[in-house]
Amino acid sequence: MQDGRWCSDADELRAHAVKFYADLYTSEPRQPNMGPMGDFFAYRREELNPMLADVTRDEARCSRVWKGLASVWSEVQNGICWNVRDGMLMDFWFGTWLDEEGPLASFCVDPSVIVPVRVAGMVTDAGDWNWSVLAHHLPEDILLKLAAVPPPRRGFGEDNPGWRWNKSRCFSVKLAYTAIQPATGGGVNAIWKLIWSLRVPRRVQSFLWLAAHERLLTNVERMRRHMASSPSCGICGDPIEDVVHAVRDCSKAKEVWRGLVPSAAIARFFTLPLQTWLFENLSSDTAATQGGGSWEVLFVSTCWLLWKDRCRRLLDVDYVENHCFLPQCRRVAAEFFEAARREHVSAMVEKPVVHWCRPAAGWIKANTDAAVNPISHRASVGEYSGIARDDGSLVFIASSVFFSSPPDFPPRLKAIRAAGANQSESRYSMDYGDGPMLGDKALQPHGGEKPHVWSSLEGGSQYKPETFESLAYEGTIRKLVYDLGYPQELLEWTFDWKYMVRGLVLDKKRGNILKMDRHKYVKVAYHGFTELSKEDKVGIYGNTLIRDTFDEPDYALIDTLFSLAEAYMFAQLVDFRDKNPGKVPDYSHMYKDVRAAVDLCHRDGTLKQMVAKDPKRYINEDTCIVPMLKMLRNSGRSTFLVTNSLWDYTNIVMNFLCASHTLDGEINCNFDWLQYFDVVITGSAKPGFFLDNHANIFEVEPESGMLLNTDNGTPMPQVGNTSPKLLPKGLSKTCRVFQGGCVGHLHKLLSVESSSQVLYVGDHIYGDILRSKKVLGWRTMLVVPELEREVELLWELRDRRKQLRLLRNDRVLVEDQVHHLKWSLKFESLGDDEKQNMISTLGELESRKHQVRLAHQQAQRDCHQKFHKIWGQLMKTGYQNSRFAHQVERFACLYTSQVSNLSLYSPDKYYRPSEDFMPHEFDIFLL
Repeated sequence: MQDGRWCSDADELRAHAVKFYADLYTSEPRQPNMGPMGDFFAYRREELNPMLADVTRDEARCSRVWKGLASVWSEVQNGICWNVRDGMLMDFWFGTWLDEEGPLASFCVDPSVIVPVRVAGMVTDAGDWNWSVLAHHLPEDILLKLAAVPPPRRGFGEDNPGWRWNKSRCFSVKLAYTAIQPATGGGVNAIWKLIWSLRVPRRVQSFLWLAAHERLLTNVERMRRHMASSPSCGICGDPIEDVVHAVRDCSKAKEVWRGLVPSAAIARFFTLPLQTWLFENLSSDTAATQGGGSWEVLFVSTCWLLWKDRCRRLLDVDYVENHCFLPQCRRVAAEFFEAARREHVSAMVEKPVVHWCRPAAGWIKANTDAAVNPISHRASVGEYSGIARDDGSLVFIASSVFFSSPPDFPPRLKAIRAAGANQSESRYSMDYGDGPMLGDKALQPHGGEKPHVWSSLEGGSQYKPETFESLAYEGTIRKLVYDLGYPQELLEWTFDWKYMVRGLVLDKKRGNILKMDRHKYVKVAYHGFTELSKEDKVGIYGNTLIRDTFDEPDYALIDTLFSLAEAYMFAQLVDFRDKNPGKVPDYSHMYKDVRAAVDLCHRDGTLKQMVAKDPKRYINEDTCIVPMLKMLRNSGRSTFLVTNSLWDYTNIVMNFLCASHTLDGEINCNFDWLQYFDVVITGSAKPGFFLDNHANIFEVEPESGMLLNTDNGTPMPQVGNTSPKLLPKGLSKTCRVFQGGCVGHLHKLLSVESSSQVLYVGDHIYGDILRSKKVLGWRTMLVVPELEREVELLWELRDRRKQLRLLRNDRVLVEDQVHHLKWSLKFESLGDDEKQNMISTLGELESRKHQVRLAHQQAQRDCHQKFHKIWGQLMKTGYQNSRFAHQVERFACLYTSQVSNLSLYSPDKYYRPSEDFMPHEFDIFLL
């Protein structure tokens, strides 16, 4: 299953399996080879087994992943359990959810009484297990184990599958090996332990692991995958180029190894089979580095450099022989060894070899390599490396393209596009996305100055709407009922977190929810959950002499992810009031009460206490944030954090985002994350932070949370015994933490001399981006998490949108012809025959016009609903940019789906805007 939904066919299951296993081998360095189970494993064995058999029935064509999975499938199933949360998905009797007991149906005293029932169905209204029923059907020992399990509750989130052998319920390759060891009769994989315990960068470990499994793209492997016609070596001409030949037995490799291996060991060195050769050299104590260090590190470094040299020699037409190969091997090994000795190996891995993002349903994201010859202008993809294959081992991207002039955009994309175009029989749609950063303004520090970078806490962390907004919704409902006197019926309501989107406008007086284009024309309107007709929309918002501004106090803007729950609740209350007019106040007063209830939830600390107890449940993890911050700081830039949250909550969230985790998934709560910032300002009260120049600023003592007086940020002597204590171990001496203040204090603390020095990142268009851009002139970057899915759908629907444009052009053409004929019939002098012919033609065109209009409207509707069944595309309203998109264009220099995308580009990159088009230019440039 994927995102709580069953995979519909074998191809979809295979796609998610490939993604799942890719995650295991390219995950964040601190937690290698671990991943969640919910993206792939189903819990009903009888439903998955036929699908698995269908995928793997043709052994000659299935991948190694599927062969391995099929061979140990029964053992894998034994490790799958079910994490019960709200109890609405898992079957009480037949599901595997009670630790190691298996399905409870096998323990039932009288199996004849068993009927399918969800786990939630065995819970009483009081929230406890239904002991009166269970005591009749289950033995006492099972009842005792059941008593130790908290009953499911609504609001805990959906049930999800997990891995029983790990406390965190995450799948671990290591624990999987341990679990299947008795069944396979094998011992612990010695090569596995040796490779992954080496103190070398992760990319080198990954290379060695592929080599040990003979999965490097040698010519033998390429021929096996139907990518080459000969298995011979392209360097020395040997008839078989396998892994051991490429990194040891080739003439070039032998020359290198003879300069490194002691003469007494040379004979045995060149005769061992691959696995034994790797094992003996990785576990050797030989001191053969001639200058200190470790033979294991020198051995691995040499293998890696030999493979890289081999690939360059075969792929690069401008390859130049390296005559200093031995010194290079020793230098690289010394660098690896010294970095490992100082425990800085993790810092050497700026980004993984392959980075997977969650694909949409039906997609596989294929990462490939490509190269271009600057002289011949030939670009190739997949010729010797990075090849992408389908499940049948057949290449579906491989191409070499010639350009008469240098490519006008990256050759990698040029070659991949050509490759995709050549694969007319491919079963896959190809996504040619070239990076996640989008900008509409040139962005580069003036005069080479290093800008000060960072954001609000909310911009750095993305809350999960399915859990956080549900929590806020339930808390708001309780405040409305128990504190503001609303009817008890509201407690039975549920929240659909996918219904509302950002960029909507609430009409408080009329109870309407609107989506507008950039000119503030209402294009989609609902009264509660009932759509308004076109006539109603025009009658309410169009037939006016003075245009409405659609601003406060009569309207409310849904511009943050935190506003989605209150917008949904407002729509529910509108429908409730229409049916029960005497039970609740008018629309405007209802919205005021909803806002008051939301504020109560935030003020009493209910929401933050729940998030602090289990951050992982409410906040999306982003393992790229720390490498990004390191990259920015290493480039000489200052980083700061400005948040409305107070210090205690800020410390918890930033520990979750930046701090290390234990093997059990627990967070080491400390102050280590402060090393990534120069200044942290909590309790900033944005947007007032940008406007109020008289706010007091206090320094926070991180260990105790005590506030210390300052003179505009400058430390002041404390009276009495309230002086700060010595900094605790691990606390940064360079980062200072404050509460309150204003933007002037921040400029002073960071020595900012020009507003263009600051790049400010946030996810609130008004609280973060508008004020900082409009008032201060800072450079700004808006975080739009919805953008990732939006871009995926745009690629998926690009052919349909082309068809939509053609239908629109056809519609315009037919309408013009109808208008010309009507004009001629009305004002021109025509003969009877000519007039009759024109009337007949007009009738045909009117019929054609009606057909084209219906086809165009249906195509528009289908495209609209692909993005969202109600509100459509976030950045569009019909053919116009939406109001939200207009705000992004006006106030954000850059916008992206997540802040860590900055790590994918150089800190010195110059972000250039795309070209603007006027309507008269657009049609010309489309030709």
